[in-house]
Amino acid sequence: LIVNPTTGYALDTDFKLEADQWETVEENYPLDFNYFYVVPDATNTQIRLGRGMSTETMLPAGDAAAGYILDVGVRVSDVHQTSVNSMARVTVRFASPTTDIRGLIEGGLQKVDDLLERKNHIEALGLVGSISQTLNQAADVCVGDVKAECISGDECCDRKELKLRLFSKLQQ
Repeated sequence: LIVNPTTGYALDTDFKLEADQWETVEENYPLDFNYFYVVPDATNTQIRLGRGMSTETMLPAGDAAAGYILDVGVRVSDVHQTSVNSMARVTVRFASPTTDIRGLIEGGLQKVDDLLERKNHIEALGLVGSISQTLNQAADVCVGDVKAECISGDECCDRKELKLRLFSKLQQ
């Protein structure tokens, strides 16, 4: 698995994942490529990113406690359902303090719309996962002491509206 670039920022950097070096004997074709990332702080939770010999996507931040490392991979399967994983590590930092988090989320949601228009459902779902992970990591989307779940009033913030919009993308 080749990833380019190997460092970047959550929902801001386009990462290209390529697995075009895979070969097998003719009776095992076609090969199926499924790209994923492993959710930080979760046990073996994988979010699918795309298919084909390469895919381009935005990623959430890696685990801050581990230097923002995020594990990405590709599962290559043959026609007989024999498969192998190839993994790579990238460094994906959370946005810099001057980055407009809401703007990043809005840009990500627009890319989801574009992917849905082109009927790239797997890639759209992977991007929704990356946006969701970024929302969960984004302490600076809300200002002050904000409850995680709210219904109305001053304790609510933009995060609630963004989560609702994200949920509507899942329904599409």
